[in-house]
Amino acid sequence: MSKRGFEIVVFLFLIVNVFFVSGQGIEDIKVIFSNGVSTLDMTDYRGLKGTIEWAKEGINRLQDSKGRHIVVFEKQRVYKDEYVMVGNEDEGRLLKVSRIRIANDLFKPDDFSNDKVQFTDVISGDVYDTTIFVKYTGTVTVGGKVYGVSYFGDATIPENLRYVKVDYSEQGVVIYPSITTINNNKVVFYEPIDFSFSNYDGEGNSLSSLILADGDRYYTYVDFYKIDNGVYNVLLNRNVIRYVVLLDSSLPKTILPGIDRIYTLEIISVDKSIGVSTIKISDDIGNSVTEKFDKGETKKLLGATIKVIDVNTNPLNPFGQPDPFRDYIVKLSFDVATSDQLLNQYAGKLNTLDKTNTVEFPIKGFNYVLKGSGRLDESQVFIKDEKGKIMEQPALIIFGPNNRIIKSVKEFIRGDVDGNGAIDINDPVAILNFMFQSGRATCLDSADTDDSGVIDINDAVYLLNWMFLSGSAISEPKSLGNDPTPDSLDCACYGAQC
Repeated sequence: MSKRGFEIVVFLFLIVNVFFVSGQGIEDIKVIFSNGVSTLDMTDYRGLKGTIEWAKEGINRLQDSKGRHIVVFEKQRVYKDEYVMVGNEDEGRLLKVSRIRIANDLFKPDDFSNDKVQFTDVISGDVYDTTIFVKYTGTVTVGGKVYGVSYFGDATIPENLRYVKVDYSEQGVVIYPSITTINNNKVVFYEPIDFSFSNYDGEGNSLSSLILADGDRYYTYVDFYKIDNGVYNVLLNRNVIRYVVLLDSSLPKTILPGIDRIYTLEIISVDKSIGVSTIKISDDIGNSVTEKFDKGETKKLLGATIKVIDVNTNPLNPFGQPDPFRDYIVKLSFDVATSDQLLNQYAGKLNTLDKTNTVEFPIKGFNYVLKGSGRLDESQVFIKDEKGKIMEQPALIIFGPNNRIIKSVKEFIRGDVDGNGAIDINDPVAILNFMFQSGRATCLDSADTDDSGVIDINDAVYLLNWMFLSGSAISEPKSLGNDPTPDSLDCACYGAQC
């Protein structure tokens, strides 16, 4: 068979033989591995079809075939033409940063009238312009949800060196947000994440809470309480509705729906000299309580957890002048757990200076791991695969009727061409059938028994010699693993996944 003919066979094979996930008989997720690139074809909850390149073989971060990063960690740098995940589930969107225009005027350094920050929905193609309020700061509205946008750089540097940061405006920092498919599967783009508790965004801001999408309508909050240098208690708020509320002297009251009741939250007074807030919480079944809160203090009241995040006793208007209409602004978080969960479940103690120290917790069948990095106040986030092994390569995490992990690099046993977990006479027959009878070979790497990088008659002969004539040993991997030798062959799926 000519090289060109072989390439055509490989191309056709990879197009028709893909990973399939469906809950209602409608195809919504296909994954193709070709030429070292992992591509996702999906139909999202809007019924829109899109194609997303999400990983390259041998690279331990999410990126397309041109090396452009997919950012799944809130408030991180996203450069021109890179991607960022926003929202979650049926608000989830993958956006490309398509424009960062910064116009500098020597005579008007704060003028932003000609600045433009633009995002493009990767699936729908919709374009979203950032509304800029002051130089380098604005908001963008995507699917009815408003996100804060900061942009960085100036007119003297190339556009591809400028970057943005997206703020979800949640209490905590979102990682691994998901997109809902037409069949209600939730797709998460995964990569290992390194972060700093004391400087998670590169601007000196500290991290007290990570927010994880859990595929179950609500978020899971992982809260950190520092008890020593580099040592944190880790608590979980699982399946939680968390509100972030701004109340001020002109609007001191708000209504918040809970699981089994409706709450009213009201600022009674603020002692501006010491920043202590007096807050009343009541519900629609006749309960009421009034408590004083210091800034940063957390209390559990009436089945909810309230934290005063910040108290601003000198609010300014958009022009930087004292606001004549507001004497104070109080920022609070308000957590309500679902009926079958408790707030603040203890997960463990994380020592960032101990590389062997881990805190592990399951979320919807997937084990998340926080791991010490050996550096003060710096940690890592991983997910374990089905075998309990920490995944150091990108993957797709599928929340749905059958929770799945789809790795960017497929594991296989070389020589096990039919993927039944054992090498027998059926495997060289499968190679010959693939070559001469249009037979099916689901993992081309496994058929490359001599690890030459091509499939030819030698592979069947090599395997038969090893099986019956004490020929040379089959190359690695001899047990389930990845191909140690870079080549143009791919493993679209292996074994039970096919």
